Parts: sequence; structure tokens; C-alpha cells
Amino acid sequence: VGMANQFAAQIIILVAGPIALNNIGWKFFLVMACPTAVYIPVIYFFFPETQNRSLEDINAEFGDKVAVHYYGATVEEQDEYAQAIDIEEHGGMLSAKTALADAVHHVEKV
Repeated sequence: VGMANQFAAQIIILVAGPIALNNIGWKFFLVMACPTAVYIPVIYFFFPETQNRSLEDINAEFGDKVAVHYYGATVEEQDEYAQAIDIEEHGGMLSAKTALADAVHHVEKV
């Protein structure tokens, strides 16, 4: 829906642009600049910042319940999260290596 609206707006501007430039001249650029000048403060003040935040923090920003809040966490909490992720990934790799070794051993038997 968003892409369809964007393409529809581009078509309208491309069709109306030359006609507007002929009729009102340079003032057509004000027609383009004024809405942009209004959008900038609206986006700045009303849209939440998502830079350098985890997906869980973004979900929390939009009202979802999350188990871990990484954005704004203390150093100890960040270390705890990093350790938990490292253990989880390390354990997953060990089980994958074990499964691969078992598969190779099974193939060698056959």
C-alpha cells in the first residue's frame, strides 16, 4: 500500500509538474518545499527514534511487552546479555558440530 501510494504521488507530480511550472513558475517549488518543511518537525517530534536500538526495544517503544530492555541498560546488564547470547550461540554450534560428526560417522558406517 505504501509503495502504491508513493508511485501514485510520483505520477501526479510528474504529470502536474510541467503544467504547474508553466502556470506559476518558480512558485511551484514552494508547493514542494512547504509540505516538506511541515513534515520535518512532525517526524522529529512524533516518530520514535530507532537508531542503535534492538528489535525488542523498538517493540517496547510501540507498546509491546518485551523480556529484555537493552537500550538504556546498565553495563552489568549488557554484560549479562552478551554472556547469555555467547553461551546460547556456543551451545548451538557444539550441537551442530556434534550432529555433523554423527552424520559423517553414520555415512562412513554405510
